[in-house]
Amino acid sequence: HVRPASPPLAPSVGRSTLTATPEGLRVRQSPPSLSVMRGETATLSCHFKVQSLKYGVQWFRMKSEKQLIPKSSRHIVVEKNQISSLVIPRVTLEDSGWYYCEVNVLQKDPELGNGTELVVLAAPCSDFTRIHVNVYSISNFIFQPMASTGLFQYFIN
Repeated sequence: HVRPASPPLAPSVGRSTLTATPEGLRVRQSPPSLSVMRGETATLSCHFKVQSLKYGVQWFRMKSEKQLIPKSSRHIVVEKNQISSLVIPRVTLEDSGWYYCEVNVLQKDPELGNGTELVVLAAPCSDFTRIHVNVYSISNFIFQPMASTGLFQYFIN
């Protein structure tokens, strides 16, 4: 896996430091890069310091353009003590990419985090599974792959 030299977005914040803006807003994401196995849970964090109580945090994913990540059962956002965490349970290979948090304070310019690259790794198929699939596929069993799990269900023919 070749890591790009820099994230696909040019954020205004350094990779590992909190940077103060004229508005007094500071935003930092961690970790800079996160690798998890397919099916595991990924947690990305956005640390920020704001002077105002009137603020909002949004998460985005960069593909060809900035895509808002809605809060859902697929993407859980937890906020506490000026930390916003994006939790992605049961990650799939399609979840790989760059994620950014954006902090908005009333009557101020939004501040973008430095980005976190999520890398979802596929578990290799074991030789044991391959052997049994090959043996049983020629007998009375029919194996059918289950979408995005790496597992098989079988039927007796």
